[in-house]
Amino acid sequence: MKRKAAFLSLIAAIILSLPVVMPMFASNGKWTYLAPENYQIVAMPKNVPVVYNALQDKDMQKISEAKSGMFIENGVEVFDNTPTDINYDKAGRPDIVPPLRFKGITPENNLVDAQKEVFEISYQDGEETEKVKIAKLTLGNQTIFTPAEPEYSPCGFIPSPDYSRFVLATQKGLWLLEAGKPSANKISKDEFNGRTYNELRSELQEKLAGIEGPATLWWNDNPIFSPDNSKIVYTTNRDCIESGGNSIWLYDLATGKEQPITRDADGAHHRCEGWVDNEYIIYMKSTKGVNQYYITKINDKSKELKLEGETPDILSMYGNIIAYTTDVFNQRNLRVVKIDPENSSSDINFIYEKQFEGVLRQIMPHAFSPTGRNFSPDGSKLAYLYAPDSNETIMHIAIIDLNTKEVTILKEAPSKDGIRTVFHDFDWLDNQRLLVRVSRVVDGLNEISSWIYSEGNSSQ
Repeated sequence: MKRKAAFLSLIAAIILSLPVVMPMFASNGKWTYLAPENYQIVAMPKNVPVVYNALQDKDMQKISEAKSGMFIENGVEVFDNTPTDINYDKAGRPDIVPPLRFKGITPENNLVDAQKEVFEISYQDGEETEKVKIAKLTLGNQTIFTPAEPEYSPCGFIPSPDYSRFVLATQKGLWLLEAGKPSANKISKDEFNGRTYNELRSELQEKLAGIEGPATLWWNDNPIFSPDNSKIVYTTNRDCIESGGNSIWLYDLATGKEQPITRDADGAHHRCEGWVDNEYIIYMKSTKGVNQYYITKINDKSKELKLEGETPDILSMYGNIIAYTTDVFNQRNLRVVKIDPENSSSDINFIYEKQFEGVLRQIMPHAFSPTGRNFSPDGSKLAYLYAPDSNETIMHIAIIDLNTKEVTILKEAPSKDGIRTVFHDFDWLDNQRLLVRVSRVVDGLNEISSWIYSEGNSSQ
């Protein structure tokens, strides 16, 4: 009896000594196998997300072999010296790999075909007439425009939040395409302070002569639409030839007016992290390896955004909610805060914090979601991949409910035939479902299949 009492006292002491944390749960959701395809989201309209079958490693190898005349036989490179001519379909995908297919994912986890109509739009780039293939997709009563071949799009194709406008972004400028119009209109200026792109590029090359690496002039880089589709922010270095840095500019689609948001004189590099609302943006200023974050209202002064941590690094944004790590060099501690842009820059409200037993792996954002793919559509949940300390060769997925502070950990990737698989990446489909890409190695090549994880279901 004394031994039992002592054991219970020990358990109680351990429990009392533990830090106060919110509960963490293993997965009790439902996995649904979608297809042996690397389905990537190309658009997120209302109700039905749209995906396409991205090329796999084996497809890329087949294309490379056809172009080079080299192929693999019993693990050995064999050179045939007779490269094969590759034909391309109407959308622009090589005909030696599976044809491009666009599909919608219904709320019932079913795939539905999207009707596809491919057409070309043209735009004038100097003396050259450029053409881009566009796919008009129809799903029920929804019409969506997207690059006809997302993997072979010759330039950036950035949709506005409501998919009514699109920006074609090249190294030399911006062109605006509006749904249903056959051509793209150039909205960027041809000169800056009386000098053309070629003149400024020559000046940059002369300044950087002898320095290793290309001299790249970015006229309108990384354009991001405002939430109401009326403005664009972009990065440029055309006004920073002397300093060697870059700046952020604003383009108003209604008036055609351009104006700088940041200016550089000390070689600093600026990057917009995203729009807070239609008036405010958050940007990072990097000077000699030191990063600082600022919030600025259009036509107003910037205020420093003082995030806690030694070297904070913003990972994702959802309006005025920011998810960041406190140390860019050791990404284990995740913090989520809410800011009030109308008040002082120090008015930052804490929402959530978690220390991972592993290293966070940031997911690259999509063009339709430039500030991150980690937040659910309504902003109530946050999901991240991380490599656990116990095994750095695999990935876990953490799903955090920001309202209840509960955490669900997905540790094992699904497999249909028992072969070892790992999580590759994911996207939110809605506020309850994740589209998860699962990876395995077959004959030395990465092979990806697509699954749906639905929260709150007891069946497995």
